[in-house]
Amino acid sequence: MKIENIKETSYLTNTETPALNSDIKSMRMFDAEFNENDGIQVEKQEQGKDNSPKTYTKKTQDEAGNDVVLTYRSKDDALITRQIIYSYGDTRTEYIKPGTNIVERAEEKNENGVVILEEEYYSQAPFGKKEAREFDSGSEELASVSLYKNGEDEAYFKTSYDNGYKTEMTLLDGEPEETKVYRPDGSIKQHIKPIAESNGETKYQSTIYRADGTVFSKGSYMEPYAIISTDEYSYDFDGETVLARKYIGDDSLIYAESYNSDGSVRVREIYGTTGSRLKERIVYDKNGEIFLQTKYGSEGEITEYYKNPDSVANKPFEEKLLNGQIDTSFKQGKAGTCYVASAVKSLLLTEKGKEILKDCIKYDDTNDTSTINFKGVDKEYTFTKEEIAQAMGRLGTGDPDFTAFLLGYEQYRTEELGRPVDGGTALEVVQVLTGGECDSNIMFGTPMFSLSNEILDELQTKMTNSDMLINAGTPPRDVDTEFSENDNKIGLANSHAYCVKQITSDSVYLIEPTTDKEINVSRELFLQKFISYFAKDLNSKQD
Repeated sequence: MKIENIKETSYLTNTETPALNSDIKSMRMFDAEFNENDGIQVEKQEQGKDNSPKTYTKKTQDEAGNDVVLTYRSKDDALITRQIIYSYGDTRTEYIKPGTNIVERAEEKNENGVVILEEEYYSQAPFGKKEAREFDSGSEELASVSLYKNGEDEAYFKTSYDNGYKTEMTLLDGEPEETKVYRPDGSIKQHIKPIAESNGETKYQSTIYRADGTVFSKGSYMEPYAIISTDEYSYDFDGETVLARKYIGDDSLIYAESYNSDGSVRVREIYGTTGSRLKERIVYDKNGEIFLQTKYGSEGEITEYYKNPDSVANKPFEEKLLNGQIDTSFKQGKAGTCYVASAVKSLLLTEKGKEILKDCIKYDDTNDTSTINFKGVDKEYTFTKEEIAQAMGRLGTGDPDFTAFLLGYEQYRTEELGRPVDGGTALEVVQVLTGGECDSNIMFGTPMFSLSNEILDELQTKMTNSDMLINAGTPPRDVDTEFSENDNKIGLANSHAYCVKQITSDSVYLIEPTTDKEINVSRELFLQKFISYFAKDLNSKQD
Protein backbone atom coordinates (compact mmCIF):
# COMPACT_ATOMS: atom_id res chain seq x y z
CA MET A 1 0.00 0.00 0.00
CA LYS A 2 1.05 3.62 -0.38
CA ILE A 3 2.18 4.89 2.99
CA GLU A 4 0.85 8.41 3.09
CA ASN A 5 0.34 9.03 6.80
CA ILE A 6 0.44 7.33 10.11
CA LYS A 7 -3.13 6.15 9.79
CA GLU A 8 -2.01 3.94 6.96
CA THR A 9 1.32 2.86 8.39
CA SER A 10 -0.17 1.93 11.76
CA TYR A 11 -2.85 -0.27 10.29
CA LEU A 12 -2.05 -3.09 12.70
CA THR A 13 -3.04 -1.02 15.67
CA ASN A 14 -6.17 0.11 13.89
CA THR A 15 -6.81 -3.44 12.64
CA GLU A 16 -6.97 -2.28 9.03
CA THR A 17 -5.93 -4.66 6.25
CA PRO A 18 -2.65 -3.82 4.47
CA ALA A 19 -2.26 -3.71 0.70
CA LEU A 20 0.70 -4.29 -1.62
CA ASN A 21 3.05 -1.58 -2.83
CA SER A 22 5.20 -2.28 -5.85
CA ASP A 23 7.19 0.92 -6.15
CA ILE A 24 9.06 1.85 -2.97
CA LYS A 25 10.96 4.68 -4.74
CA SER A 26 7.85 6.68 -5.40
CA MET A 27 6.04 6.23 -2.08
CA ARG A 28 5.42 9.02 0.41
CA MET A 29 6.28 8.07 3.97
CA PHE A 30 4.81 9.71 7.07
CA ASP A 31 4.07 12.99 5.30
CA ALA A 32 7.74 13.37 4.28
CA GLU A 33 8.89 12.92 0.67
CA PHE A 34 11.23 9.96 0.26
CA ASN A 35 14.45 11.09 -1.43
CA GLU A 36 15.93 8.21 -3.35
CA ASN A 37 19.47 9.55 -2.95
CA ASP A 38 19.40 11.14 0.51
CA GLY A 39 16.52 9.37 2.29
CA ILE A 40 14.93 10.95 5.38
CA GLN A 41 17.58 10.24 7.96
CA VAL A 42 20.10 7.46 7.84
CA GLU A 43 20.45 6.11 11.38
CA LYS A 44 22.32 2.85 10.97
CA GLN A 45 23.97 0.62 8.40
CA GLU A 46 24.54 -3.11 8.75
CA GLN A 47 27.55 -4.38 6.79
CA GLY A 48 27.34 -7.35 4.45
CA LYS A 49 30.18 -9.80 3.78
CA ASP A 50 31.68 -7.50 1.14
CA ASN A 51 31.57 -4.57 3.60
CA SER A 52 28.65 -3.07 1.70
CA PRO A 53 25.63 -2.03 3.75
CA LYS A 54 23.19 -4.97 4.19
CA THR A 55 20.43 -2.82 5.71
CA TYR A 56 19.92 0.81 6.50
CA THR A 57 17.43 2.68 8.66
CA LYS A 58 15.59 5.93 8.34
CA LYS A 59 13.92 7.88 11.10
CA THR A 60 10.87 10.11 10.97
CA GLN A 61 7.88 10.97 13.14
CA ASP A 62 4.21 10.15 12.89
CA GLU A 63 1.36 12.61 13.20
CA ALA A 64 1.27 12.11 16.98
CA GLY A 65 4.92 13.08 17.30
CA ASN A 66 6.15 9.54 17.99
CA ASP A 67 9.51 8.54 16.52
CA VAL A 68 9.29 5.97 13.72
CA VAL A 69 12.28 3.91 12.57
CA LEU A 70 12.11 2.24 9.14
CA THR A 71 14.61 -0.51 8.28
CA TYR A 72 15.35 -1.32 4.60
CA ARG A 73 17.26 -4.03 2.81
CA SER A 74 20.07 -2.38 0.87
CA LYS A 75 20.10 -4.59 -2.20
CA ASP A 76 16.57 -3.68 -3.26
CA ASP A 77 15.42 -0.93 -0.85
CA ALA A 78 12.77 -3.31 0.49
CA LEU A 79 11.15 -2.23 3.76
CA ILE A 80 11.63 -5.06 6.29
CA THR A 81 10.69 -3.56 9.69
CA ARG A 82 8.77 -0.58 10.94
CA GLN A 83 9.15 0.45 14.60
CA ILE A 84 7.04 3.06 16.37
CA ILE A 85 8.52 4.46 19.58
CA TYR A 86 5.69 5.89 21.65
CA SER A 87 6.17 8.93 23.84
CA TYR A 88 5.42 6.90 26.98
CA GLY A 89 8.24 4.41 26.24
CA ASP A 90 6.46 1.45 24.65
CA THR A 91 7.50 0.29 21.17
CA ARG A 92 5.75 -1.53 18.37
CA THR A 93 7.77 -3.39 15.74
CA GLU A 94 6.16 -4.71 12.57
CA TYR A 95 8.07 -7.27 10.47
CA ILE A 96 7.40 -6.75 6.76
CA LYS A 97 7.60 -9.30 3.97
CA PRO A 98 10.44 -7.90 1.81
CA GLY A 99 9.32 -6.28 -1.41
CA THR A 100 5.80 -5.65 -0.09
CA ASN A 101 4.12 -3.82 2.73
CA ILE A 102 2.56 -7.02 4.04
CA VAL A 103 3.09 -7.44 7.77
CA GLU A 104 3.97 -11.03 8.70
CA ARG A 105 4.18 -10.52 12.45
CA ALA A 106 4.48 -7.78 15.06
CA GLU A 107 5.39 -7.33 18.68
CA GLU A 108 5.02 -4.64 21.30
CA LYS A 109 7.29 -4.04 24.27
CA ASN A 110 6.80 -1.85 27.30
CA GLU A 111 9.27 0.79 28.44
CA ASN A 112 11.28 -1.90 30.25
CA GLY A 113 11.71 -3.95 27.10
CA VAL A 114 9.26 -6.66 28.18
CA VAL A 115 7.15 -8.15 25.39
CA ILE A 116 3.48 -7.40 26.06
CA LEU A 117 1.96 -8.33 22.69
CA GLU A 118 2.77 -10.65 19.79
CA GLU A 119 0.76 -10.79 16.57
CA GLU A 120 0.79 -13.10 13.57
CA TYR A 121 -0.81 -12.35 10.18
CA TYR A 122 -2.22 -14.46 7.38
CA SER A 123 0.03 -15.08 4.37
CA GLN A 124 -2.94 -15.03 1.98
CA ALA A 125 -4.93 -12.00 0.87
CA PRO A 126 -6.27 -9.90 2.41
CA PHE A 127 -3.37 -10.55 4.85
CA GLY A 128 -5.32 -9.80 8.01
CA LYS A 129 -4.42 -10.50 11.61
CA LYS A 130 -4.45 -14.21 12.49
CA GLU A 131 -3.52 -14.42 16.16
CA ALA A 132 -2.70 -12.00 18.98
CA ARG A 133 -1.00 -13.04 22.22
CA GLU A 134 -0.99 -10.66 25.19
CA PHE A 135 1.44 -11.04 28.09
CA ASP A 136 1.33 -9.83 31.68
CA SER A 137 3.89 -7.05 31.99
CA GLY A 138 4.76 -8.06 35.55
CA SER A 139 5.00 -11.84 35.44
CA GLU A 140 5.64 -11.91 31.65
CA GLU A 141 3.26 -14.89 31.53
CA LEU A 142 0.75 -15.40 28.74
CA ALA A 143 -2.45 -13.50 29.58
CA SER A 144 -4.63 -14.14 26.52
CA VAL A 145 -4.75 -15.48 22.98
CA SER A 146 -7.16 -14.02 20.41
CA LEU A 147 -7.93 -15.65 17.06
CA TYR A 148 -9.09 -13.78 13.93
CA LYS A 149 -10.62 -14.70 10.60
CA ASN A 150 -8.65 -13.34 7.66
CA GLY A 151 -9.67 -9.78 6.88
CA GLU A 152 -11.87 -9.32 9.94
CA ASP A 153 -11.04 -6.68 12.52
CA GLU A 154 -12.67 -8.39 15.52
CA ALA A 155 -11.51 -11.65 17.09
CA TYR A 156 -13.87 -14.61 16.90
CA PHE A 157 -12.37 -16.54 19.82
CA LYS A 158 -10.37 -15.53 22.88
CA THR A 159 -8.72 -17.54 25.64
CA SER A 160 -7.64 -15.73 28.81
CA TYR A 161 -5.47 -16.96 31.67
CA ASP A 162 -5.54 -15.63 35.23
CA ASN A 163 -4.11 -17.25 38.38
CA GLY A 164 -4.54 -20.73 36.95
CA TYR A 165 -8.06 -20.08 35.67
CA LYS A 166 -8.79 -20.33 31.95
CA THR A 167 -11.63 -18.46 30.24
CA GLU A 168 -12.72 -19.34 26.71
CA MET A 169 -14.95 -16.89 24.85
CA THR A 170 -16.65 -17.28 21.50
CA LEU A 171 -17.10 -13.73 20.16
CA LEU A 172 -19.59 -12.19 17.78
CA ASP A 173 -18.75 -8.72 16.46
CA GLY A 174 -16.25 -8.41 19.27
CA GLU A 175 -18.80 -9.16 22.00
CA PRO A 176 -18.97 -12.37 24.08
CA GLU A 177 -21.46 -14.88 22.73
CA GLU A 178 -20.52 -17.95 24.76
CA THR A 179 -18.12 -18.18 27.70
CA LYS A 180 -16.62 -21.06 29.64
CA VAL A 181 -14.50 -20.62 32.77
CA TYR A 182 -12.28 -23.48 34.00
CA ARG A 183 -10.62 -23.92 37.37
CA PRO A 184 -6.89 -24.68 37.68
CA ASP A 185 -7.74 -28.39 38.04
CA GLY A 186 -9.58 -28.29 34.70
CA SER A 187 -13.13 -28.53 36.10
CA ILE A 188 -15.67 -26.15 34.65
CA LYS A 189 -16.75 -23.32 36.93
CA GLN A 190 -19.11 -21.30 34.75
CA HIS A 191 -20.81 -21.62 31.38
CA ILE A 192 -22.61 -18.68 29.77
CA LYS A 193 -24.50 -19.41 26.55
CA PRO A 194 -27.21 -17.74 24.45
CA ILE A 195 -30.75 -19.12 24.72
CA ALA A 196 -33.37 -18.33 22.08
CA GLU A 197 -36.70 -17.32 23.63
CA SER A 198 -40.08 -18.20 22.12
CA ASN A 199 -40.71 -14.51 21.42
CA GLY A 200 -37.62 -14.35 19.22
CA GLU A 201 -35.44 -12.60 21.81
CA THR A 202 -32.12 -13.97 23.01
CA LYS A 203 -31.20 -14.25 26.66
CA TYR A 204 -28.04 -15.60 28.23
CA GLN A 205 -28.04 -18.47 30.66
CA SER A 206 -25.25 -18.57 33.23
CA THR A 207 -24.67 -21.89 34.99
CA ILE A 208 -22.16 -21.99 37.85
CA TYR A 209 -20.77 -25.35 38.92
CA ARG A 210 -19.17 -26.54 42.12
CA ALA A 211 -15.82 -28.28 41.91
CA ASP A 212 -17.58 -31.65 42.15
CA GLY A 213 -19.65 -30.85 39.07
CA THR A 214 -22.99 -30.18 40.79
CA VAL A 215 -24.89 -27.04 39.82
CA PHE A 216 -24.49 -24.18 42.29
CA SER A 217 -26.74 -21.69 40.48
CA LYS A 218 -28.43 -21.08 37.16
CA GLY A 219 -29.60 -17.68 35.99
CA SER A 220 -30.97 -15.86 32.95
CA TYR A 221 -29.58 -12.48 31.88
CA MET A 222 -30.45 -9.99 29.17
CA GLU A 223 -26.77 -9.59 28.27
CA PRO A 224 -23.66 -11.74 28.86
CA TYR A 225 -22.26 -9.38 31.50
CA ALA A 226 -25.49 -8.08 33.03
CA ILE A 227 -25.28 -7.65 36.81
CA ILE A 228 -28.91 -8.34 37.68
CA SER A 229 -30.46 -11.59 36.49
CA THR A 230 -34.01 -11.76 35.25
CA ASP A 231 -34.38 -15.12 36.98
CA GLU A 232 -31.79 -17.02 39.04
CA TYR A 233 -31.97 -20.21 41.08
CA SER A 234 -29.54 -21.35 43.78
CA TYR A 235 -29.22 -25.05 44.53
CA ASP A 236 -28.35 -27.23 47.48
CA PHE A 237 -25.33 -29.53 47.46
CA ASP A 238 -27.15 -32.14 45.36
CA GLY A 239 -27.38 -29.59 42.52
CA GLU A 240 -31.15 -30.15 42.22
CA THR A 241 -32.92 -28.96 45.37
CA VAL A 242 -33.71 -25.25 45.06
CA LEU A 243 -32.58 -23.20 48.05
CA ALA A 244 -33.44 -19.75 46.75
CA ARG A 245 -34.71 -17.85 43.74
CA LYS A 246 -34.21 -14.23 42.67
CA TYR A 247 -36.21 -12.80 39.78
CA ILE A 248 -37.68 -9.66 38.25
CA GLY A 249 -41.45 -9.58 38.53
CA ASP A 250 -43.98 -8.22 36.06
CA ASP A 251 -43.96 -5.01 38.10
CA SER A 252 -40.18 -4.65 37.43
CA LEU A 253 -39.46 -5.12 41.13
CA ILE A 254 -36.88 -7.67 42.28
CA TYR A 255 -38.14 -10.66 44.26
CA ALA A 256 -35.89 -12.81 46.45
CA GLU A 257 -37.27 -16.04 47.89
CA SER A 258 -35.74 -18.69 50.13
CA TYR A 259 -37.25 -22.14 50.44
CA ASN A 260 -37.72 -24.91 52.95
CA SER A 261 -36.54 -28.42 52.15
CA ASP A 262 -40.04 -29.34 50.91
CA GLY A 263 -39.99 -26.49 48.38
CA SER A 264 -42.36 -24.18 50.26
CA VAL A 265 -41.45 -20.51 50.57
CA ARG A 266 -39.82 -19.56 53.87
CA VAL A 267 -39.14 -15.87 53.23
CA ARG A 268 -40.05 -13.58 50.33
CA GLU A 269 -38.39 -10.16 50.01
CA ILE A 270 -39.23 -7.48 47.49
CA TYR A 271 -36.70 -4.85 46.43
CA GLY A 272 -36.77 -1.76 44.24
CA THR A 273 -35.75 -1.92 40.59
CA THR A 274 -32.04 -1.43 41.43
CA GLY A 275 -32.09 -4.20 44.03
CA SER A 276 -30.71 -1.99 46.80
CA ARG A 277 -33.83 -0.89 48.70
CA LEU A 278 -35.93 -3.36 50.66
CA LYS A 279 -39.63 -2.65 50.13
CA GLU A 280 -41.32 -5.64 51.72
CA ARG A 281 -40.57 -8.83 53.63
CA ILE A 282 -42.99 -11.72 54.18
CA VAL A 283 -42.10 -14.52 56.58
CA TYR A 284 -44.06 -17.78 56.41
CA ASP A 285 -44.49 -20.37 59.14
CA LYS A 286 -43.97 -24.10 58.67
CA ASN A 287 -47.60 -24.50 57.58
CA GLY A 288 -47.15 -22.03 54.74
CA GLU A 289 -49.18 -19.32 56.48
CA ILE A 290 -47.99 -15.73 56.72
CA PHE A 291 -46.38 -15.08 60.10
CA LEU A 292 -44.93 -11.60 59.55
CA GLN A 293 -45.43 -9.05 56.80
CA THR A 294 -43.48 -5.79 56.87
CA LYS A 295 -43.50 -2.98 54.30
CA TYR A 296 -40.82 -0.28 54.23
CA GLY A 297 -40.75 3.31 53.00
CA SER A 298 -38.01 5.06 51.07
CA GLU A 299 -36.09 5.91 54.26
CA GLY A 300 -36.25 2.41 55.70
CA GLU A 301 -39.20 3.25 57.94
CA ILE A 302 -41.97 0.69 58.47
CA THR A 303 -45.13 1.81 56.68
CA GLU A 304 -47.24 -1.32 57.23
CA TYR A 305 -46.81 -4.24 59.60
CA TYR A 306 -48.83 -7.38 60.18
CA LYS A 307 -48.18 -10.15 62.69
CA ASN A 308 -50.46 -13.17 62.49
CA PRO A 309 -51.61 -13.97 66.04
CA ASP A 310 -52.79 -17.42 64.96
CA SER A 311 -49.51 -18.49 63.33
CA VAL A 312 -47.80 -21.53 64.80
CA ALA A 313 -44.62 -19.42 64.80
CA ASN A 314 -46.15 -16.90 67.18
CA LYS A 315 -44.82 -17.41 70.71
CA PRO A 316 -46.51 -16.17 73.88
CA PHE A 317 -45.19 -12.86 75.11
CA GLU A 318 -43.51 -13.37 78.48
CA GLU A 319 -44.08 -9.90 79.90
CA LYS A 320 -42.65 -10.84 83.30
CA LEU A 321 -39.22 -10.90 81.59
CA LEU A 322 -39.59 -7.24 80.62
CA ASN A 323 -37.56 -5.58 83.38
CA GLY A 324 -35.02 -3.27 81.77
CA GLN A 325 -32.24 -5.87 81.85
CA ILE A 326 -31.17 -8.36 79.21
CA ASP A 327 -30.73 -11.08 81.77
CA THR A 328 -32.23 -14.12 80.04
CA SER A 329 -31.48 -15.92 76.81
CA PHE A 330 -32.41 -14.17 73.57
CA LYS A 331 -32.05 -14.91 69.88
CA GLN A 332 -32.06 -12.97 66.64
CA GLY A 333 -35.50 -12.58 65.05
CA LYS A 334 -36.51 -12.84 61.39
CA ALA A 335 -34.99 -9.46 60.43
CA GLY A 336 -31.35 -9.27 59.34
CA THR A 337 -30.00 -8.15 62.71
CA CYS A 338 -27.31 -10.74 63.44
CA TYR A 339 -24.78 -7.94 63.80
CA VAL A 340 -26.80 -6.34 66.62
CA ALA A 341 -27.54 -9.62 68.40
CA SER A 342 -23.87 -10.65 68.24
CA ALA A 343 -22.69 -7.28 69.54
CA VAL A 344 -25.13 -7.42 72.48
CA LYS A 345 -24.05 -10.98 73.28
CA SER A 346 -20.44 -9.76 73.31
CA LEU A 347 -21.34 -6.95 75.68
CA LEU A 348 -22.99 -9.39 78.07
CA LEU A 349 -19.73 -11.35 78.38
CA THR A 350 -17.99 -8.55 80.29
CA GLU A 351 -18.74 -6.42 83.33
CA LYS A 352 -18.19 -3.20 81.43
CA GLY A 353 -20.47 -4.38 78.67
CA LYS A 354 -23.24 -5.22 81.12
CA GLU A 355 -22.85 -1.75 82.63
CA ILE A 356 -23.20 -0.10 79.21
CA LEU A 357 -26.42 -2.03 78.51
CA LYS A 358 -27.80 -1.28 81.97
CA ASP A 359 -27.31 2.44 81.35
CA CYS A 360 -29.00 2.09 77.97
CA ILE A 361 -32.24 0.26 78.87
CA LYS A 362 -34.75 1.45 81.48
CA TYR A 363 -38.13 -0.10 82.20
CA ASP A 364 -40.91 1.84 83.96
CA ASP A 365 -43.33 -0.66 85.51
CA THR A 366 -45.76 2.12 86.44
CA ASN A 367 -46.72 2.63 82.80
CA ASP A 368 -45.19 -0.48 81.22
CA THR A 369 -42.76 1.38 78.95
CA SER A 370 -39.13 0.78 78.02
CA THR A 371 -36.81 3.70 77.28
CA ILE A 372 -33.68 3.18 75.20
CA ASN A 373 -30.97 5.79 75.67
CA PHE A 374 -28.13 5.73 73.14
CA LYS A 375 -25.57 7.92 74.89
CA GLY A 376 -23.09 7.69 72.04
CA VAL A 377 -25.42 9.67 69.74
CA ASP A 378 -27.55 11.39 72.42
CA LYS A 379 -30.82 9.82 71.28
CA GLU A 380 -33.64 8.41 73.41
CA TYR A 381 -36.68 6.35 72.40
CA THR A 382 -39.60 5.01 74.43
CA PHE A 383 -41.83 2.03 73.61
CA THR A 384 -44.93 0.53 75.16
CA LYS A 385 -45.25 -3.08 76.20
CA GLU A 386 -47.66 -3.61 73.31
CA GLU A 387 -45.15 -2.28 70.76
CA ILE A 388 -42.48 -4.56 72.15
CA ALA A 389 -44.83 -7.56 72.04
CA GLN A 390 -45.64 -6.83 68.37
CA ALA A 391 -41.92 -6.69 67.50
CA MET A 392 -41.20 -10.04 69.13
CA GLY A 393 -40.37 -12.62 66.50
CA ARG A 394 -39.48 -9.96 63.95
CA LEU A 395 -36.60 -8.39 65.89
CA GLY A 396 -35.89 -10.95 68.57
CA THR A 397 -37.08 -13.90 70.62
CA GLY A 398 -36.58 -14.76 74.26
CA ASP A 399 -35.78 -11.77 76.49
CA PRO A 400 -38.10 -8.91 75.43
CA ASP A 401 -35.63 -6.29 76.68
CA PHE A 402 -33.38 -7.19 73.74
CA THR A 403 -36.32 -6.61 71.38
CA ALA A 404 -36.92 -3.24 73.08
CA PHE A 405 -33.25 -2.39 72.52
CA LEU A 406 -33.57 -3.29 68.85
CA LEU A 407 -36.74 -1.22 68.49
CA GLY A 408 -34.72 1.78 69.62
CA TYR A 409 -31.84 0.98 67.32
CA GLU A 410 -34.26 0.45 64.42
CA GLN A 411 -35.85 3.84 64.98
CA TYR A 412 -32.46 5.53 65.22
CA ARG A 413 -31.30 3.90 62.00
CA THR A 414 -34.36 4.87 59.98
CA GLU A 415 -34.59 8.41 61.34
CA GLU A 416 -30.90 9.28 61.32
CA LEU A 417 -29.47 7.07 58.57
CA GLY A 418 -32.49 6.49 56.33
CA ARG A 419 -31.99 2.72 56.30
CA PRO A 420 -33.90 -0.27 57.68
CA VAL A 421 -32.41 -2.19 60.56
CA ASP A 422 -31.43 -5.11 58.32
CA GLY A 423 -27.73 -5.49 57.57
CA GLY A 424 -24.96 -3.62 59.35
CA THR A 425 -21.85 -4.01 61.49
CA ALA A 426 -20.91 -4.03 65.17
CA LEU A 427 -19.21 -0.69 64.55
CA GLU A 428 -22.60 1.01 64.28
CA VAL A 429 -23.81 -0.60 67.51
CA VAL A 430 -20.68 0.49 69.37
CA GLN A 431 -21.03 4.04 68.07
CA VAL A 432 -24.62 4.48 69.25
CA LEU A 433 -23.81 3.03 72.67
CA THR A 434 -20.45 4.65 73.37
CA GLY A 435 -19.66 7.14 70.62
CA GLY A 436 -16.41 5.25 70.09
CA GLU A 437 -14.86 3.43 67.17
CA CYS A 438 -13.87 -0.20 66.63
CA ASP A 439 -10.67 -1.79 65.44
CA SER A 440 -11.54 -3.60 62.24
CA ASN A 441 -10.23 -4.77 58.88
CA ILE A 442 -13.35 -3.36 57.19
CA MET A 443 -13.28 -0.03 55.38
CA PHE A 444 -16.10 1.23 53.18
CA GLY A 445 -17.74 -2.16 53.55
CA THR A 446 -14.74 -4.08 52.18
CA PRO A 447 -12.07 -6.16 53.96
CA MET A 448 -8.78 -4.30 53.57
CA PHE A 449 -6.67 -7.24 54.72
CA SER A 450 -7.24 -10.90 55.60
CA LEU A 451 -7.51 -12.25 59.12
CA SER A 452 -4.37 -13.90 60.44
CA ASN A 453 -2.95 -15.69 63.45
CA GLU A 454 -1.16 -12.47 64.37
CA ILE A 455 -4.51 -10.69 64.63
CA LEU A 456 -5.97 -13.55 66.68
CA ASP A 457 -2.94 -13.45 69.01
CA GLU A 458 -3.43 -9.73 69.54
CA LEU A 459 -7.16 -10.13 70.21
CA GLN A 460 -6.48 -13.02 72.57
CA THR A 461 -4.12 -10.86 74.61
CA LYS A 462 -6.61 -8.00 74.72
CA MET A 463 -9.43 -10.31 75.86
CA THR A 464 -7.20 -11.53 78.68
CA ASN A 465 -6.31 -8.03 79.87
CA SER A 466 -9.47 -6.02 79.28
CA ASP A 467 -13.22 -6.10 78.66
CA MET A 468 -13.51 -6.58 74.92
CA LEU A 469 -16.38 -6.64 72.43
CA ILE A 470 -15.37 -8.81 69.45
CA ASN A 471 -17.55 -9.80 66.52
CA ALA A 472 -16.54 -11.78 63.44
CA GLY A 473 -18.26 -12.02 60.07
CA THR A 474 -18.47 -14.51 57.22
CA PRO A 475 -18.53 -13.73 53.47
CA PRO A 476 -21.61 -13.67 51.24
CA ARG A 477 -22.48 -16.99 49.68
CA ASP A 478 -21.03 -17.79 46.28
CA VAL A 479 -19.55 -20.90 44.72
CA ASP A 480 -16.10 -20.15 46.19
CA THR A 481 -17.19 -19.17 49.72
CA GLU A 482 -20.14 -21.52 50.23
CA PHE A 483 -20.01 -23.33 53.55
CA SER A 484 -20.02 -27.12 53.42
CA GLU A 485 -22.77 -29.33 54.81
CA ASN A 486 -20.58 -30.07 57.83
CA ASP A 487 -20.01 -26.35 58.36
CA ASN A 488 -23.77 -25.79 58.29
CA LYS A 489 -24.33 -28.57 60.81
CA ILE A 490 -22.08 -26.94 63.40
CA GLY A 491 -23.77 -23.57 62.89
CA LEU A 492 -21.62 -21.74 60.34
CA ALA A 493 -23.46 -19.76 57.67
CA ASN A 494 -22.67 -17.18 55.01
CA SER A 495 -23.31 -13.44 55.42
CA HIS A 496 -23.54 -13.84 59.18
CA ALA A 497 -22.11 -12.18 62.27
CA TYR A 498 -20.93 -14.07 65.36
CA CYS A 499 -19.99 -13.11 68.88
CA VAL A 500 -16.41 -14.12 69.69
CA LYS A 501 -16.50 -15.48 73.24
CA GLN A 502 -12.93 -16.70 73.64
CA ILE A 503 -9.71 -17.15 71.70
CA THR A 504 -7.09 -19.73 72.67
CA SER A 505 -3.84 -20.83 71.10
CA ASP A 506 -5.63 -23.33 68.89
CA SER A 507 -9.35 -22.49 68.90
CA VAL A 508 -11.93 -19.72 68.56
CA TYR A 509 -15.16 -19.97 70.57
CA LEU A 510 -18.19 -18.33 68.96
CA ILE A 511 -21.84 -17.70 69.82
CA GLU A 512 -24.30 -17.99 66.93
CA PRO A 513 -27.12 -15.41 67.39
CA THR A 514 -30.12 -17.22 65.86
CA THR A 515 -29.74 -20.29 68.07
CA ASP A 516 -27.67 -18.89 70.96
CA LYS A 517 -25.45 -21.92 70.36
CA GLU A 518 -21.76 -21.95 71.28
CA ILE A 519 -19.47 -23.12 68.49
CA ASN A 520 -15.85 -24.18 68.87
CA VAL A 521 -13.76 -24.00 65.69
CA SER A 522 -10.04 -24.39 65.17
CA ARG A 523 -8.01 -21.31 64.36
CA GLU A 524 -7.29 -22.81 60.97
CA LEU A 525 -10.99 -23.20 60.13
CA PHE A 526 -11.78 -19.74 61.49
CA LEU A 527 -9.16 -18.13 59.26
CA GLN A 528 -10.49 -20.07 56.27
CA LYS A 529 -14.14 -19.15 56.79
CA PHE A 530 -14.22 -15.66 58.33
CA ILE A 531 -13.35 -12.45 56.52
CA SER A 532 -13.99 -9.63 59.03
CA TYR A 533 -13.68 -8.67 62.66
CA PHE A 534 -14.73 -5.76 64.88
CA ALA A 535 -13.06 -5.25 68.24
CA LYS A 536 -13.65 -2.64 70.93
CA ASP A 537 -11.84 -2.23 74.25
CA LEU A 538 -14.77 -1.23 76.46
CA ASN A 539 -12.49 0.06 79.20
CA SER A 540 -10.65 2.51 76.97
CA LYS A 541 -11.51 6.18 76.82
CA GLN A 542 -14.05 6.93 74.16
CA ASP A 543 -12.65 8.05 70.80
